[in-house]
Amino acid sequence: MYSHIENTTLSELRLLMEDDFPVLVQAFLVDGENRLSEMNQAVAAGDLDGLRRAAHSLKGSSSNLGAITLSALCLALEQQAKRGDMYGVDEQLQGIGDEFHAVRDELSIDSPA
Repeated sequence: MYSHIENTTLSELRLLMEDDFPVLVQAFLVDGENRLSEMNQAVAAGDLDGLRRAAHSLKGSSSNLGAITLSALCLALEQQAKRGDMYGVDEQLQGIGDEFHAVRDELSIDSPA
């Protein structure tokens, strides 16, 4: 089965955060949904800087959590926005959204209740 999160990173975070790990996961999920919304709003408004900033933020939090594919997708979008290129952005946002939701689902399965 393909994992959307590096298990080593997630295990290390769980050990480091202990009882606060679920709080970290919840914060990531809420922030991620907000960043996805910001990216979609930025695209609709033609706001390349807003798109770049939201993609940059989600890239960092995804990387910290071990969601490397999501982080890489955000990096690509961040760089594209920085170049001022809007070509194919809708498809990239869809891919980022799909990957974020796969990470969310994996975190829901992996996190203790």
